Amino acid sequence: MCSEVLVIFNFFRNKKSEEIYSPVDGKVISLAEVNDLVFSQKLIGDGFAVIPETNVVYSPCSGCVTSIFPTKHAIGITTENGLQVLVHMGIDTVSMKESPFELYVDKNTNIKFGDKLAKIDMEKITKYNKEIPIIVIVTNMDEVKEISEFTEEKLKCKESVIKVTLN
Repeated sequence: MCSEVLVIFNFFRNKKSEEIYSPVDGKVISLAEVNDLVFSQKLIGDGFAVIPETNVVYSPCSGCVTSIFPTKHAIGITTENGLQVLVHMGIDTVSMKESPFELYVDKNTNIKFGDKLAKIDMEKITKYNKEIPIIVIVTNMDEVKEISEFTEEKLKCKESVIKVTLN
């Protein structure tokens, strides 16, 4: 179980910052542009969103998969340094009758930056008139000293978007 190992690593923090990468090819946008108040008002944390051009979502960081929502629309990752990152796929997709997500990871497994997390059925999402930003949020902001600014631009998957400096 990787969560026990992460607690040990967190005790011996070896890095004071973490790079968070784009999980898909697409246009990186600020959370303020996301059509959901929970994200646009940063109620659960800070980060960025990507309007995807591809349907495979990759891990934006290395760590342990610590949570997977039952509807498969969100995956929680905890890094070695204890940073908690949420990868949230789509807006209001939980109300869909058929899940548009196929996961490649399980809870309590170690992953590396760039590992496949999920595949999205874009046609299903379009059919239900849902939006599909891939939202990457740091949820334990009490552990964060600073998050770097980023430029809203098109990026390739696995390109650095933000640097998170820890307390």
